[in-house]
Amino acid sequence: MSAPERDDFFYIQQGNYDNIAELSLPHYHEAHELIAMILKERGGTVRSALDLGAGSGQTALTVLRAAHGTQLTAVDLFPEMLADARRRLESFGSRVQFVESDNTAFLTSSPRRFDVITSAFCLHHLSRTGKQEIFKLIFEALNPGGVFLLLDLTTFTDPTLQKISRRSTEHYMLGRVQDERVRAEWIHHWNEVNTPDPADSQVGWMADVGFQAETVCRWLEVALVAATRPTDVNDRT
Repeated sequence: MSAPERDDFFYIQQGNYDNIAELSLPHYHEAHELIAMILKERGGTVRSALDLGAGSGQTALTVLRAAHGTQLTAVDLFPEMLADARRRLESFGSRVQFVESDNTAFLTSSPRRFDVITSAFCLHHLSRTGKQEIFKLIFEALNPGGVFLLLDLTTFTDPTLQKISRRSTEHYMLGRVQDERVRAEWIHHWNEVNTPDPADSQVGWMADVGFQAETVCRWLEVALVAATRPTDVNDRT
């Protein structure tokens, strides 16, 4: 499958991502509450944060509220999404920097390191190799002891579990989204554009580049993974 094109992200043109994401993604709010709990436990150690694929800014908002005083960089490829994020995060003023960029391009070019990196419902668009490569870049962009929080759509190795979990995700969305056109576009996006991988596989790929990683919580296709960069290892080459 080729990389997704701009038109595949139908919600950008329609300007309704916030609405349909909250309606259609299982445990969207509960997952963000877990992210907030993790960051609050880390206390004053979170001084700098990076949100990859920031979208409309919901995850960035969670980070900024949970880690007081944190300076956050919000990266997204689409200016329409960053415009939404600017509106949502306006009250945080200079604590937020917005960057229009591909995630990989930003990580490759930026010399900065961060205490926390988050990504929500974004990296499932990457191929298996793409995920492995960005996990290495994220590892290198973290300060020692820093944490990467991945909230994303995943899948299973077992074909039966794949079918059950996908059916559950679609059933959840169909029970909450009434617009037939949006329903059809979401199903096309999930089945033809997304390229999810099993959460267990992604935890293993993170370990391969040096992370201490584990799945925090999983609701069928939706998983939250926490990966910490140890304090006593150097960058992998």
